[in-house]
Amino acid sequence: MTLTEILDLLTKEIHSVVIATTHEGKPVTRVIDVMMHDEQTFYFLTAKGKAFYEELMDQKLSSDFENVPIFFNY
Repeated sequence: MTLTEILDLLTKEIHSVVIATTHEGKPVTRVIDVMMHDEQTFYFLTAKGKAFYEELMDQKLSSDFENVPIFFNY
């Protein structure tokens, strides 16, 4: 499968995926909805006031995640 085919599958067929972060050194998982994608990137939303937002902001993302931008709902 190509990356575009995988992103199509995530967005259109699977839609809900599990994302893991950490809180105080312990793993935390949440189900998110993949909203859309372009050629290399998928997009999802979260609200600034949620713990998930804080956990994402606290993460030191490696270069493996350069193509996973995060958009926040205000």
